[in-house]
Amino acid sequence: MNKIMLIGDSRDCPNYGAIGTTEMLLKEMQELNCEIKTISWRSLNRATPVDGWKQTASESIANFRYGLYPETIKGRLQESFANTFLMDEYHLIKKRIKKARRRNDGFEIHKYHVPYRYEDYADFSQNVIAGLCLQYEKKMLEWADVVVINGEGSIVKGTDKNGYYHLGGLYVLFLSYLSKKIFKKETYMINHTVDPQNRDIYYMISKVYPLLDGVYVREPLSLKTLKEYCGYDEAVYVPDALFAFEADESWHPNNYLDSIIDFSKPYICIGDSSGFYTDSDNLFDVEKMYDELIPKLRKICPQVVFIVGFGKYYSPVMKTIRNNNVPFLCIHNSSYVDLFHVLKGAEIFISGRWHTSILTLKARTPILLFGSDSHKTEALYKMINYPYRFFDFRTLRLHTDEIVSEAQKIIKGDHENSFLLAQQLGQLAKRNIEFLLNRK
Repeated sequence: MNKIMLIGDSRDCPNYGAIGTTEMLLKEMQELNCEIKTISWRSLNRATPVDGWKQTASESIANFRYGLYPETIKGRLQESFANTFLMDEYHLIKKRIKKARRRNDGFEIHKYHVPYRYEDYADFSQNVIAGLCLQYEKKMLEWADVVVINGEGSIVKGTDKNGYYHLGGLYVLFLSYLSKKIFKKETYMINHTVDPQNRDIYYMISKVYPLLDGVYVREPLSLKTLKEYCGYDEAVYVPDALFAFEADESWHPNNYLDSIIDFSKPYICIGDSSGFYTDSDNLFDVEKMYDELIPKLRKICPQVVFIVGFGKYYSPVMKTIRNNNVPFLCIHNSSYVDLFHVLKGAEIFISGRWHTSILTLKARTPILLFGSDSHKTEALYKMINYPYRFFDFRTLRLHTDEIVSEAQKIIKGDHENSFLLAQQLGQLAKRNIEFLLNRK
């Protein structure tokens, strides 16, 4: 029996698409005759405990409430606090403290558990072999026959003012190198976008990717990026695994959704963008932009529903939701399955979110997109031959009138061809694990 290790298990990640994508990948793998172990996405952001994370991914995801209210008094109090403006202020204060600490600590604030330069790979690998770091990863790599790395959105924009790239991207690249170069395992990097906008990372990729047995990117613009910046042209375009999602037609809204949305009347769904987070220091006032956009959208359709990609912890979005009394969905009150069915009933979805837009297309609802932390949302337009205007997220506040005008045009349009292409992408997405099919 083949022993498969999946690095990047996102079932316990507070993000709709990350959960859905991992579940699609594991569903396909579980149909094969193999033993599967995983490393949680938490290891991309902080060092894995020697014996692994105490709570497994499956246990953690079971704790998401998906619209149900907390059962304990403590849980209800926490939920009540999370729904107040005090939570917004709390997270703003935390952010300011974090920035202040970085200014005081300077360069030493970054004590990564993986190397941040390719030149350090060899020495760092010897530390792994000696058991000085990444001990859990070492044990898992020794166990596995095949290592599959779910790259997701880890190799996208994310360089700070000191030149350090974000930890998730560094982790998946170094683990790829460890797996193939040091432990000699069959290794694949799959289901990911490549758009780091960082020359050091392009250099790492140019050294690491040629070692691997396969590299699958989830949209076509990454093929161009890899060839232009890394001199690598062996990658294969295979659509994001979430395209393979198939809905349960017996679904019914839970009490929470029934209380916030009138499903008998038209509604528009809008969302945020991961770019708001990566560019937060140089971005327009997100709260004010939505405060301008939402009333204008309500002139098209009085019912507007906000899809929150950050959970409840991105203050500008939560403030505008309260300012405009907008009902909202996030991972703390609904599942990605619930999200799909809400999107299915919408007139349009307007956002800079990649995975939620995929679910929207699968639900046969049109989209209007703006930028993200990479070129992925722009690539989605190309994948479905979408003829409508794409907006830069950095200039959205200048274009609220144009967004509304374009939305009206899209709502009236015929999107049958784009929906058909989205269905075809769902079949192609199953190729994300095709390399496992012929293993003995």
